[in-house]
Amino acid sequence: QEISIIYIDGYSSNEVINTQPIKIIESSEYKNFYNEIQSLQMKKLFKMEFDTPNNYCFLIRYDNEHYCILSVLGSGYIEPYEDGTILTLYWEKLDFNREDFENLINKYLNS
Repeated sequence: QEISIIYIDGYSSNEVINTQPIKIIESSEYKNFYNEIQSLQMKKLFKMEFDTPNNYCFLIRYDNEHYCILSVLGSGYIEPYEDGTILTLYWEKLDFNREDFENLINKYLNS
């Protein structure tokens, strides 16, 4: 598995997302990362439409080729292509506290 930070500059449904990492998080930090994500305040809402993910996001690449994007607006489960790009399949609106999420992004960007 790999956890990285990517930047999304606007997005439309079924659009391919560039997954080039800006920063790769060290594997020794994964446990802390998961604990910090789970500690963020959020409202778990189911929503058929997902607000456009913008700005910095966490990208989790699992060993089984599945991917997940965590943005301040929610999480996305996505399908990989052979060229390394991904296509979103399903979004879940989590609505993280914006300031807390951005502080977490900045913590890992600056580490």
